[in-house]
Amino acid sequence: MNCGSDIELESTSPMDRDSIRHFDDEEIARLSKRVILKLDLILLPFLCLLFLLNSLDKSNVGNAESGHFTEDLGLPKSALNVSVAWFFAVFVCLQPIGAFFGRKYGMVRWVPGTMTLWGVCTALHIAVQSQTQLVTLRVLIAALEAGFYPTTVSYLSLWYTRYEFGKRLAFFYGQAALAGCFGGLLSWAVFSYFPHDDPTPHITTAKWKSWEILFLVEGTLTIVVAAVGFFWLPHSANTAWFLTADERLVAEERIRNDQIAAATSWGESKRQPAVIDTREPRSLGLSDSRHSLTLEDEEADYLLPGAEIGPELSGRRQSHASVASVTADSGISREDIFSAVADWKVW
Repeated sequence: MNCGSDIELESTSPMDRDSIRHFDDEEIARLSKRVILKLDLILLPFLCLLFLLNSLDKSNVGNAESGHFTEDLGLPKSALNVSVAWFFAVFVCLQPIGAFFGRKYGMVRWVPGTMTLWGVCTALHIAVQSQTQLVTLRVLIAALEAGFYPTTVSYLSLWYTRYEFGKRLAFFYGQAALAGCFGGLLSWAVFSYFPHDDPTPHITTAKWKSWEILFLVEGTLTIVVAAVGFFWLPHSANTAWFLTADERLVAEERIRNDQIAAATSWGESKRQPAVIDTREPRSLGLSDSRHSLTLEDEEADYLLPGAEIGPELSGRRQSHASVASVTADSGISREDIFSAVADWKVW
């Protein structure tokens, strides 16, 4: 066991992957539990924090209005409703496009990048002077936030198997409700410490208004967390700074085998969860190389039972098995797009 080795799964040679077979049963079980524990304590909470801030930015104009936002700007009450309507119209329409770019460029680059920009837009609310400017900012935030949820959920699914994913997704999605609570508490704290006591609204003074401070706090917080995300989030299992080299191998093989099971026995797996038996090395792809099949191997064998595998196809499969990482956060092809639209199981 080479605990101190630096193993890059995207460029892993067959010899490197074979090293995982030397683990005994207890070591396999121990590594699997450690991987899940580290994901639950390090990766999942940070993704939840991102979603909390994402949900917070959707409700901040409503909280700002309780601090006399439109009154101070001399805007009609309807301006807020118009800006919210435009926000959700653009947000919904751009979801597929945002999800596409999130997958194409990867969670680690796309989400922190867009978060930084919408954090800047949030802070720029302090410079709003007209309804047009308000609507423009809300539309920009909607365009930047579109695709955040599917990209983040897709990224989360790269680390957990199908039967581990449900609980984590529920915990992740619960941050939307928590954001409402946190946003209310934050606005209460800001408005209590900086009360609105200006008797002459819509007149520029040197004093910061309560809603200006609220937008600055939320925008700055979003920018800071997004900057941390560039370094905190790994591109794949092989770049996970919180995993050891052996844990990276196990993290990769767990998802690889889960995808194989989903592709070859999805009908049976819907009725009965597939349990990874840590007593059997084959369950983690730790047996002889003839059992270390990629997803494409299993799909081809399922579609063409008994077919002879030519040297060219066999070599291509072997090359793919030693190069592709199933936990990589970026990369999308035309085949991926077509399968997402045409696969009846998706609908």
